[in-house]
Amino acid sequence: MNRNILFRNKLLLISSPLITLVYFLSLIFHQHILSIILTFPVVYIFPGLFLISLFYKSTIFRDIIEVTSIAFFISTIFSAFITIILFILGIDITTFNVGLTYLIINSFLPSLSLLMKKETTIKADRMDLLTLTVLFCSFICLSIVFSSIPRYPTVDETSYAYYVLRFLNERKIITIGVDFGKHDVIQAVYGRNLWIILLTSFLTASNIHFYELNIMGVTFLSMIAFSSILLLPPQVKDSSIIKLFIFLLIACNPALILYGATTLPDIAVTYYSIMGIVFIVKAINNKCGKIGIDSSFFILSLISLFISSMVKPNLIILVSLYITFVIYWLRKKICSDSISKILLSIFIFTPLIYVLFIDVPWAFSKFILNEKTLSKFLSPIIILSPTSIILSLFLPTGFVSSGTFTIFTFEDYIKYFIYLLSPKL
Repeated sequence: MNRNILFRNKLLLISSPLITLVYFLSLIFHQHILSIILTFPVVYIFPGLFLISLFYKSTIFRDIIEVTSIAFFISTIFSAFITIILFILGIDITTFNVGLTYLIINSFLPSLSLLMKKETTIKADRMDLLTLTVLFCSFICLSIVFSSIPRYPTVDETSYAYYVLRFLNERKIITIGVDFGKHDVIQAVYGRNLWIILLTSFLTASNIHFYELNIMGVTFLSMIAFSSILLLPPQVKDSSIIKLFIFLLIACNPALILYGATTLPDIAVTYYSIMGIVFIVKAINNKCGKIGIDSSFFILSLISLFISSMVKPNLIILVSLYITFVIYWLRKKICSDSISKILLSIFIFTPLIYVLFIDVPWAFSKFILNEKTLSKFLSPIIILSPTSIILSLFLPTGFVSSGTFTIFTFEDYIKYFIYLLSPKL
């Protein structure tokens, strides 16, 4: 495919500080729509792009879609990192301080890459540029629409906005969905603290009102459609028309649009799960007839799944990705170096050891044997409990007063099945 050079370091060195300066001025002069639009490239594209150019081995990128997707992935983590640093240093997390921070970062990072003589080049064809343009246009249109349409947030959305407000005013993070008896590390990792921090970073970076926090979902909605292009099979991956069609098809999905219009973390979990799959696929390579593991992409896949759990733990997604990867590994018969084998062994056997030696004894001692000593001992280190979910289908566990399969009779299930087949009846 014929590709043209799109970006070089010198162009980025000039354009990124200028765009960031316009973004900073829009924050100061309260240009609401402009600040929301410029938040996407300034906060969620530029930092990740510069970090890639600094630390990635290759200096030539032939797929602008892949680079943009990875840059967004890194930038979201970086935005949370900036918020945490301001919090630790005791600096007020305000729009001015956040905007000034990004003005410094987006001027320093490209200058540093130029001093390190990193001549980064990004190549793309016209259709890829068209897809990238459609990405930005869809973000702009959806942001304007969702910021202008009056809506009543759900109870969960109101709770997230309230926790963000407490984080800004009281400098305190409230854990969500985790028992207070759990270990502090588990509460920090699985208490959805990362989602509160991501919402805070977007709120302060874009200078929006609290009732407009649902625009955060638009960024993930756009990138879900954009990053899904990377999962196309090799037979059609070079077809730019199909790439554009897939992007539009996913971006117009009614279910994603409904979730993209909320501040619920499910849309972010979907994005990080997709990136986890993308990194796993890229981690498996074929060199000299041997299928091996690229350690860097494999680690990125684990990071993406870990971040997905920090945003909101979802056992179904984690188990599905785990089973998919194990089956793919067994079918491909991956043979690689010792480091890759160690990584694979850790990835495969650690969850099994956790379930067999921690989760199963805890669930059986608590819900079947009613043995409090062992369950109390293991309870602080329980992260997710697949065994208790399975037991809840037949027994009362936790907040479930009775088993799922014991609530209704067989006749009730038959009626419900008929209703699914013909709801009009």
